[in-house]
Amino acid sequence: MLFNVNYALKLKEPTPILFKFLIIMKIIFLLVFACIMQAQASGYAQNVTLSEKSTPIKSVLQKIESQTGYYFWYENTVIGNLKPVSVQFKNRPLKEALDLCFADQPITYEIISHTILLHSSAQPAYIDIRGIIRDTSGQVLAGATVTVKGTDRRSASDINGRFQIQANAGEVLLVSYIGYQPQEVFIATGQSNYEITLLRIPQEMEKIVVTALGIKKAERALTYNVQEIKSEEITRNKDANFVNTLSGKIAGVTINPSSSGIGGATRVVMRGTKSISGNNNVLYVVDGIPIPNSNGGANASGPFQGVVSGEGISSINPEDIETISALTGPAASALYGNQGSNGVIVVTTKKGSTGKLKINISHSTDFFEPFVLPGFQNTYGQGDPAQFQSWGAKSTTPSNYRPKDFFETGHNIFNAISFSGGNEKSQTFFSLASNNALGIIPSNSYNRYNGYLRQSTNFNDHLSVDFNVMYIKSDDKNMIAQGQYHNPLVGIYLFPPGDDIRKYQVYSRYDPGRKLPIQFWPYGNLGLSVENPYWITNEQSNTNNIDRYAISAIAKYKIYEWLNITGRVRMDNSSTLSEVRRAAGTDGLFASEFGYYTTFKSVSKNTYIDLMASINKNLTADIKFNSNIGGSYNNDKIDGLGAGGKLSRLANFYSVSENTTDPPTQNYSHQQLQSLFATAEFEYKRWLFLNLTGRYEWPSQLPQGFAAKTSYFYPSVGISGIFTDALHLPKNILSFGKVRLSYAEVGNPPGFGITNPVYSLINPDVYRPAPFPDYLPERTKSYEAGVELKFFRNKLFVNATVYKSNTTNQLLDQKLTTGGLYTDFYYNAGNIENKGIEASIGYNRLFGDITWNSSAVFTLNRNKVKRLSEGYTNPITGEVYGKDSIRNGTVGNDLINILAINGTMADLYITQILREDNQGYLWVDPSSGAIAKTNISPRYIGKTTPDYTIGWRNALAYKNLELSFLLDARIGGIGISYTQSIMDAYGVSQKSADERDNGGVPIYGKKYSNVQAFYDMVGNASGGSVGMAAYYVYSATNFRLREAAISYAIPGSLLKGRINDIKLAITGRNLFMFYNKSPFDPESTSSTGTYYQGIDYFRQPSYRSFGFNIRAQF
Repeated sequence: MLFNVNYALKLKEPTPILFKFLIIMKIIFLLVFACIMQAQASGYAQNVTLSEKSTPIKSVLQKIESQTGYYFWYENTVIGNLKPVSVQFKNRPLKEALDLCFADQPITYEIISHTILLHSSAQPAYIDIRGIIRDTSGQVLAGATVTVKGTDRRSASDINGRFQIQANAGEVLLVSYIGYQPQEVFIATGQSNYEITLLRIPQEMEKIVVTALGIKKAERALTYNVQEIKSEEITRNKDANFVNTLSGKIAGVTINPSSSGIGGATRVVMRGTKSISGNNNVLYVVDGIPIPNSNGGANASGPFQGVVSGEGISSINPEDIETISALTGPAASALYGNQGSNGVIVVTTKKGSTGKLKINISHSTDFFEPFVLPGFQNTYGQGDPAQFQSWGAKSTTPSNYRPKDFFETGHNIFNAISFSGGNEKSQTFFSLASNNALGIIPSNSYNRYNGYLRQSTNFNDHLSVDFNVMYIKSDDKNMIAQGQYHNPLVGIYLFPPGDDIRKYQVYSRYDPGRKLPIQFWPYGNLGLSVENPYWITNEQSNTNNIDRYAISAIAKYKIYEWLNITGRVRMDNSSTLSEVRRAAGTDGLFASEFGYYTTFKSVSKNTYIDLMASINKNLTADIKFNSNIGGSYNNDKIDGLGAGGKLSRLANFYSVSENTTDPPTQNYSHQQLQSLFATAEFEYKRWLFLNLTGRYEWPSQLPQGFAAKTSYFYPSVGISGIFTDALHLPKNILSFGKVRLSYAEVGNPPGFGITNPVYSLINPDVYRPAPFPDYLPERTKSYEAGVELKFFRNKLFVNATVYKSNTTNQLLDQKLTTGGLYTDFYYNAGNIENKGIEASIGYNRLFGDITWNSSAVFTLNRNKVKRLSEGYTNPITGEVYGKDSIRNGTVGNDLINILAINGTMADLYITQILREDNQGYLWVDPSSGAIAKTNISPRYIGKTTPDYTIGWRNALAYKNLELSFLLDARIGGIGISYTQSIMDAYGVSQKSADERDNGGVPIYGKKYSNVQAFYDMVGNASGGSVGMAAYYVYSATNFRLREAAISYAIPGSLLKGRINDIKLAITGRNLFMFYNKSPFDPESTSSTGTYYQGIDYFRQPSYRSFGFNIRAQF
């Protein structure tokens, strides 16, 4: 049976209403007929035999129908101009038969159930489609979005509810409006004007968000705060690590990008730091499954360390991401137990779509330059050419040496292609991507290649399977974050402007005695291990090569309408090969006369399995019940083996066989987590919700014999009520109002090797923790309350949460004084409190043809050390421990991070200042004019965390043109710049030149005229160390234009051929700093750890980027 949809139109051109009626009746008839014939279809063969010579296409279609039981659906115009068919084949599958019959014909087809839809492959010209949008009461809807489905063509209704958009006959308009059910409108041939009526969203179609364990819930039913970010927010202004693009967009989250540049690990903390000795970074979850996020050395947390690498989450292709949900509080993340104690970022990846194949291509190119640099002088030279310091006389002609010239214009080139298609039974998504970048420091590079396949299949009404595989190959070279060693910025920043840097760009000279080129750097290491910066970038390398694959499968079986079982498994394995090479001629501290070489291979294997039963029942007409019950297993192994050291025989022969002194190294860790969990949610009349969760855990870090218990229970309870529905309030002003309360407990077990100690065979006396049989996991108890309000039919929204958490059972380290086998003893004590506010506000408005979407987020957190330990007795030795403070060294001898009662975990103290006289002025020796240091009791100078942060996003659209930007401010906190101190000591800073010009250094209300002596003291150049922190404290407050983009969607009428849409954009990140008093970017960090934050020690500067991107859909 051939369905000819033009037959009814031959008699008389119908009216628009009649045409709609006919289309609806035909669609209904098709669906009914397909259902009836479905039962008969199994009786037909799906193989085709044809022997045709110049047979009309219509006759061929009839023969295929008679042999297969499939039916064709088409318009006369589709087959009217097709050539006769000449084919001959026997028992060919249906799809292969269709391909042979339609070869070289301008036609495409889709098979849906047992119906074959025929389409013309010719691209008709777009026509102007107009219409008006109303609700069921007849009121026009201004600001409704109209999109041509599957394209970037979109428009919006004006204040009179009218819209205009270009489309083809046969395409579908998707019409949406906040609070109303989206509607699809088929564009019929010959019709260009439509009246569209939208229905208010039924309660069961409210917005759905992804929560813990990948459980999807209606947003109105949540009893805690969940914030969702769409994929457009992370792909509009791309970053090699997509996590950086979340800055300023999520309330309650502090994000610090790595100072190592492209691809570096990002520090993400939610609602403040909670653990004194443990991890404080968030958990990342992909498609409901926690993933390992090893950073492979992302912590440059001392004055010497500086070369780092990336992390697991940073390698995910941002184009594969559909949405991101932020679970900032324990109530939202309690189902992850100890893994989710610091908050969770849930990533949901894309899956295949139904309908014809869609191809998306994305390209972006960004160019980088340094964003914030310290000030350099170019008017004072060395005086003595043999001296590296610049304390000579002022030059009559300024030097043309500019340290900024050392930096290159970096770039990041991103390419991605994806294919998406399928039918109601099966959908496929496949993507490939590459990310190739060069940093601003010569020889710094990052390359990543992604492949991703996701196959979703509904086998029947009961069983569905979702399978995906991800492969990532990446390599990075010389990711320098900061530090004194192997950092070319030390030599570049301190280089005397009176000398000519070009002499040292040819960085080596041939040594006839050694018969090889060696480093050319007459200045020596200056006590700071300074080397020729061009030697460092060319003859010293740190590389990481990573191969990673992850395979996961999710199977869901529906037993009854109210009960289903879901099982998930994921294997995430990676292999990392790291190499360090330093050529012969490198400073003797780092290499022998022959050079240095090490290699280390680390293999990580993570397996996650869970099984969950989901129940959804109506207990009464007013009460609904949802529950999830299950268990999970997480097994994580890391095994590493390395060898190498200073080469001993052949120069620059990089082989472990050339190291004869250093023994090989091996690292191994194995952790396992087993758990049982359950949730219960009660819903009353769609306005009152009660949510209960519980999770039992058995972490391997707390084994029997080394812990008070081997299992722990973490509960949560939450309640929320939509008072606008309960009180039946009018919706014209306050459209939606909800209040919520929740309480949760989560844990954090000790790190690997604490409860079951391991030892270093190389340095056995350095660290030997004593085993202890009564360890407990840290425990966080959290309360939160929130309100969600929407005004003026959802044009304005407010979401605010206040919270308070206390983390007890902190793991504290005590040095043992009794001697014997052990050096350290860990015990549980202490209480860290975090309380604060996270809020967001948004406004959406239409002004004629201009659409304005604006939203802002606000974060305030107050961290406090409530208690450490008071009279704790070691049950083994009988020693009594008491701590009213914990000291963590940072850099140098006079700056200390002290955790004191009623202080914060980010407090910094100084222990040295310049000596003062009796009147409080700078003390000066009357005979020599010298100044002196003096030691003081620790003095508080500030904390490195901000008081609060604000992010404000805006998007303005006019027809096909859109402007978007993000302003970001971090208020409060301090930073320390040792870079500035050493630059001052070497006389190369602009500050040191200004003070020479102005007759001295203003200090304690007077001027000290001997600028060199002053900075030699406070900068500590003569001591070969860092300066006095007291004089290098800077406000960390900063306000910047973080992102901006201008995009234009090319109208479909201008695109001829198979390209549906093209969108072009010009983008930028870190474009302008409106306010910043620090000589560095106070937001970046060299460490993802808890401490060593806010310290600048020759950090690589953060980037300002400019670029463009193009997206096309076929």
